[in-house]
Amino acid sequence: MLIRTRLFSAGLTLALLAFVGGACLAQQPQNQTQSQSPGAGGPPPFGRAGPGMLGPGALRELNLTDDQNQQIEKIREANFQSTKTQREELRQLMQKRFQGTLTADEEARAKTLHEQLQASMKDTESKIAAILTPEQKAKLEELRKEHKANHDAFGRRAGFRKERGQGNQSTPPPANPPVEP
Repeated sequence: MLIRTRLFSAGLTLALLAFVGGACLAQQPQNQTQSQSPGAGGPPPFGRAGPGMLGPGALRELNLTDDQNQQIEKIREANFQSTKTQREELRQLMQKRFQGTLTADEEARAKTLHEQLQASMKDTESKIAAILTPEQKAKLEELRKEHKANHDAFGRRAGFRKERGQGNQSTPPPANPPVEP
């Protein structure tokens, strides 16, 4: 049951990322001067923020050139087009799962599709990283570390989503709190 929940969440996340990514790419201003930063008003230039942290906020802080923005847009659009059938098939499988009609074979297929889409996202992120300057890469790594620290601090990985049967693993308060004199 836990695997199904995670698979459904991952599929839903991928579908949402694809939708938001496509919408943001469609709204990207085409003629942007060097003096305009990608995040200075208007829609964000890129559509997702996730584990790789190459979303609009991170990319905006890297002060990308127009050429870099265009290259990144092409990379993401190519990925979006190349994974279209996989995303659609996964979306259909997730609908079956939601309806309770997903078979074991279909569940295995959904897992395979999810892994393929994750690999594609990692490939896209590595292609994007290849066009960044060393300074931009260092800044991106710093942003990723901050993001992970914030993510962990708010319990996303530190305890709110416990495995079944684990209960609350935090230290209980002392039975008799100290009394101040």
